Amino acid sequence: DRSVEVAEQAVATTGAGPPDARSLSNLGNALLTRYGRTGQMADLNRSVEVAEQAVAATGNSSTDRAGRLSNLGNALGARYERTGQLSDLNRSVELAEQAVTATGADSPDLAVMLTNLGLALGTRFRWTDQLGDLDRSIEVAEQAVAATGANSPNRAAMLTNLGNALGARYERTGQLS
Repeated sequence: DRSVEVAEQAVATTGAGPPDARSLSNLGNALLTRYGRTGQMADLNRSVEVAEQAVAATGNSSTDRAGRLSNLGNALGARYERTGQLSDLNRSVELAEQAVTATGADSPDLAVMLTNLGLALGTRFRWTDQLGDLDRSIEVAEQAVAATGANSPNRAAMLTNLGNALGARYERTGQLS
């Protein structure tokens, strides 16, 4: 609760001017975290709303844009998990695609952005049973592994995500390759 209060104060410090994108992004993340603890739908909806504002306040060429798009996509994905609204999931996938596009090929954040996209595609596959989403999920999971250093502490998680997606394809198609 205190984290949300402080983030709200940071947003309010902009006075009559437009809210600072970073402060909005931090507030959206704090609300999403609190939603995860409390399950309060109002926090989740406000997280989406504030994340939308953060994206709108971030320039297209900003190095922070990819993260803000990803945060909004994550909030919409969480809302989909709660409500089952396919439009939220579809938008989450679109935003994850945009976040990957906005991330430089040499960025240390690329693997995370690819992972978020792969997970969103995997979720949509489970809802729609569209094999194209699962195939794309595997493709970006492979890219995430490739973008993760061999000694990275995140490599195991990236490999696990890839393995899960490959397992889902086997369950769906019965094919080993």
